Amino acid sequence: MGLIILNFQVGISQEILNNYQKIIPTWYGGGYPQLYKNSVPSFPYTWVNQDFAPGYFGEYEIFLDRFYWNKVNPNLATSFTMEVVSFPFTIDCAWLTNGCASPSLFRELFLPTNQSYNGIDKWDNLSRKLPGICHFGFSLNDNHQTLVSYAFTQNAALDFSTRSILPHSIIKHTINLHCGNSTTNDIIKTFSWYYDNTRGRMRFYPFTNTNNFGSSQAMHDVIFMPTLFSNQIIVDPHKYDEANNLFLLQNGTINYFPYNEIPNPTNCNEIGANYPLSNETFSDWANINGVNVQSFYNVFPPPYSLFSAPILNNKGNYIAGLKWSGSSTNLGQAGGIEFSVDQGITHQYHIDQNINLNIINPSEMTIYNPSEVNITSGANDLHFPSYYTFKTIRGVYPKAADVIADNQDPQCGGPYTDLRNVPVRTDLRSENPNDPNDPNNPEHSVFASRYYLEGGSKLTIDACCNIYDAAFDVNEGATLIFENHPTNLGYEDKSSNLGRYKVQGRKGAILRNYDDIQYIQNGEIDQPYLLHYVAKNEIYAGSAVDPDGDQQQDFYNIKPGGNVQFTAEEVISLRDGFGAKAGCTFKAKCEPAINPPTCPPLVNGNGGSKTIQPQQTLQQTQSNLSPFMALPNQVMV
Repeated sequence: MGLIILNFQVGISQEILNNYQKIIPTWYGGGYPQLYKNSVPSFPYTWVNQDFAPGYFGEYEIFLDRFYWNKVNPNLATSFTMEVVSFPFTIDCAWLTNGCASPSLFRELFLPTNQSYNGIDKWDNLSRKLPGICHFGFSLNDNHQTLVSYAFTQNAALDFSTRSILPHSIIKHTINLHCGNSTTNDIIKTFSWYYDNTRGRMRFYPFTNTNNFGSSQAMHDVIFMPTLFSNQIIVDPHKYDEANNLFLLQNGTINYFPYNEIPNPTNCNEIGANYPLSNETFSDWANINGVNVQSFYNVFPPPYSLFSAPILNNKGNYIAGLKWSGSSTNLGQAGGIEFSVDQGITHQYHIDQNINLNIINPSEMTIYNPSEVNITSGANDLHFPSYYTFKTIRGVYPKAADVIADNQDPQCGGPYTDLRNVPVRTDLRSENPNDPNDPNNPEHSVFASRYYLEGGSKLTIDACCNIYDAAFDVNEGATLIFENHPTNLGYEDKSSNLGRYKVQGRKGAILRNYDDIQYIQNGEIDQPYLLHYVAKNEIYAGSAVDPDGDQQQDFYNIKPGGNVQFTAEEVISLRDGFGAKAGCTFKAKCEPAINPPTCPPLVNGNGGSKTIQPQQTLQQTQSNLSPFMALPNQVMV
């Protein structure tokens, strides 16, 4: 019989502090988003420039020394898992005898060359789900991890005997507390968080300006040190009946830790694992030798507390990829802590195979969009599968008002009973400096993650697949097919409406099939397979037919070897700028659009069951949400 998990909650994909911001403030003490207060004691990083991790084994670790479990009951066992929840980018030279160190100034990462994905070779080493044991104290993990990108500065193959190798990807990290001193005891509390290693400073990892052999711990060792922030006001300690967290944040957040989700009874008799009454104190302060010391009394987080697990440097004293260049270690002093950006070489990510995406994060059916990725000709039949959600991580916790607003937006699939499930619009912006990136303009969120479809690539968005906060550039020779466009949540962002994803034609083929009207322009079409454009009512093709002012106007030409068919029931209009060249195949049929790809009437996954109502003509709704799943606005706790 497997372990029993006694308490479930959903997972977190945002932070107290934006780890991904492109511009690092000169003075960290004044660099927080306006949403957050700086007046709370120890909030958030008064430990800057203290060495909390004096030497350890592994390059990508979790430390629990700062976590409150240690103060509740340090005798309880803890364990962890790390799971790939996005495309598993890697480098083949990591497995070669001479390693990857070279004079090159580029860092290119691709999908694993193994085609079988059968769990017994490199895809297994690039773990989809990696278990391990963790401890309080500096000797944290019995299992040690490193990102495969560590190999860029190594002159030998990565050693699987001493490390578990993770792809450079978005990783879900989970820590578990057990009811007893062994990891075989039942799990009484779990926290999960997601970190996107493809954006921000981790996109420059390891933090060296060359790929020559050798890098110091400061350049390649990173750690997570989870923290739970609660009310630290001595005269008003945090209790289990808190109604907001305005004491932490100026505008407050939703409640990520509802009191009614604490099991009663907890079925664990260990110290600190009892069921807390609503008026009980979670933490308190005592004056010991003139110093106020915080104590914690229960393993279950109280309502309106906030979880944080930033990625830190090798000493655990500031954000990974930064350099401390100041003299002050006290955030209370004028100016705060001075930082600058550390060195590094930008990663370039490539989807170069037709990977089966159903094997990634199958329990949640959510794949996180990488920062920027090229889809190459090797991915000539890639599918974003039905009922998967492709979403972009957030930087900081959304304001409660923003969650409520997005819950009323029909493209988000709500309204949701549990506000933690709302796919709140990301606050991140594009890593490409040429993209619109105004943090105050919500329309610019659609560029937060970029898919560049190169010539010879083909991406199909299957029916009932959801996309949030991403943009697709479809270049000449590339194809993007929405198999049944009306069934996809978020909506496409256009000049006339604020959507959640963007499609930009760059002379490639874009098929928004089963829309009422398809507008087709700006294409040089010679794909060696049939492109069947299907509309329920009307098709217009030419150089300037699309009313979306964001789309580039130019000729739509079917070149020799191209094979195109238009099907619509009422109108097919070929206008100025449409061309079918000698040597191509072109058909146009005015007939009903029959047999569209449909959504199953019921499917479990992606946070729960989705039932398709007949009157909604395949538009998705979401109900019966499951507490076992991590959802669009998450921190798993």
